[in-house]
Amino acid sequence: MRWKNKGFWPIDSGYKFFIAVTLGVIPFFIDHYLSFILLSLYLFLSTYIYGARLREMMKSMVAYLIIIIVPYMFGLLMATVVSTVSGTDMSMVYGSYQDVGLRLVQLFLLWYATSLFFFSTPTEEIVGVFDRVLTPLKRLGVPVRDFLKVIMCVVNELKHLGPGVKESFTNSMTKLSEKSSWRTKIRVISNILVAFIVDSFKRLDEVEEYVNQVEAEDLFTYKVVISKSELFLFISFVALLYTFFFLETYMVV
Repeated sequence: MRWKNKGFWPIDSGYKFFIAVTLGVIPFFIDHYLSFILLSLYLFLSTYIYGARLREMMKSMVAYLIIIIVPYMFGLLMATVVSTVSGTDMSMVYGSYQDVGLRLVQLFLLWYATSLFFFSTPTEEIVGVFDRVLTPLKRLGVPVRDFLKVIMCVVNELKHLGPGVKESFTNSMTKLSEKSSWRTKIRVISNILVAFIVDSFKRLDEVEEYVNQVEAEDLFTYKVVISKSELFLFISFVALLYTFFFLETYMVV
């Protein structure tokens, strides 16, 4: 049953973190279009293997659309206006369309690779991996574990608040008719958010008490587990890197 909870294969969270970082950086070092296609296919296959929910990944892509693409398109529009008015070359103002498209693809692959890690790994394991990765800072005296403990306590409290906020939002929206104006709907949503924020501040003392009582080991932990799954996937990852090297070196466009 572990496979159903962890994905197609049970995969070590530290391994997924390493792969996510590497796959997120690779797009900025490749140029051949086949390399981008191969990387996209590898990420798509990893989505299935890691057990990430496609619905959550789609939400992540919508966020990418809003945060990255919309500002880029606005900048491109402004660059076109400036180029037309001033009579200068478009590439001097904003860069060529090819450069802009390449940058968007690179940022998307980076976004997808990191999202794949976060949406396929439980929160306590994510924090545990960061606790292990940030060990050098802990040796320098930085209170990393205390900071991560606070994060986990806040996350756990938000999990308790979440159902109440969802129920309040559902009840409020059902009372609104389809003919209700957008101004009314926005006011209702604003009231819900304000109530949520006020309730959160009221629970600060509870969170502080929770932080003082609980130990970090009770909230998050991470132990390296190397199995056949990780070895097989690592071999496939090395093969992917070798293919990139071959394409970029011997198949120059």
